Amino acid sequence: MYKRQKRNTPKAVAVDGNAGMVYIIVDTVGKTPDHVIVTNTTSDTIVRDFALPVIGDANGMTLKDGNLMVSIVLEDQCCGPRDSTVYALSTSTGAVVTNLFNANEDMTQGQVKGLASDGDSFIVAGERGRDLIVLDNAGVKIQSMFLFDPTDFNWFDQGYTGLTISATSSDLLTAKGNKIYNFDSDGRKKNSWTVTGATNIVGLAITGTTTDMESVYLVDSSTKTLRTAVIPTPETVIT
Repeated sequence: MYKRQKRNTPKAVAVDGNAGMVYIIVDTVGKTPDHVIVTNTTSDTIVRDFALPVIGDANGMTLKDGNLMVSIVLEDQCCGPRDSTVYALSTSTGAVVTNLFNANEDMTQGQVKGLASDGDSFIVAGERGRDLIVLDNAGVKIQSMFLFDPTDFNWFDQGYTGLTISATSSDLLTAKGNKIYNFDSDGRKKNSWTVTGATNIVGLAITGTTTDMESVYLVDSSTKTLRTAVIPTPETVIT
């Protein structure tokens, strides 16, 4: 018999800026589902928590249509490439609203490590991927989004562990290690930042009403912390 024990190691984060709620997936010990702890944007008080609906490895989370969307690689999948299952969950209880789709790792360039939504489609980052994969609401692949640096065509990275999309600019943010990359909606790299003190960013979320006031929430599994930062704005040159 397994006892459910929550660790404080974060795996993904999502933020509801309107409600002021922060959702963090944390790892568990033993053969039990991962947990979601819920805090708010103004303090570190945990207001509630709930178990995810199935046992597995949960690494992607975002908000869409008022629900919490979570990707889970279920335990005890047989052989061959494994699926990440995306669930829509109640933000208050964690109850399953619907089982949306399965995304096979052959399609997503590895198991899903980052999950985001532009309000219509899903965008995922696979554990081996250089590209981001755009899926419709049934999990059908729409396209691959090639990420590139227009000033350095030799640049590439892969295996992103955090992903989010701005509701105001449609820019994408990805994370790997202690770096955050900023891409436009066509995949062009615009900027990158190193997060001092972080070593393994595993989740990103962004909230705000204008591009000048957007805040990034990130969870770092090595330091077991939730951090926030304001996106730097470009310097304005007055001539």
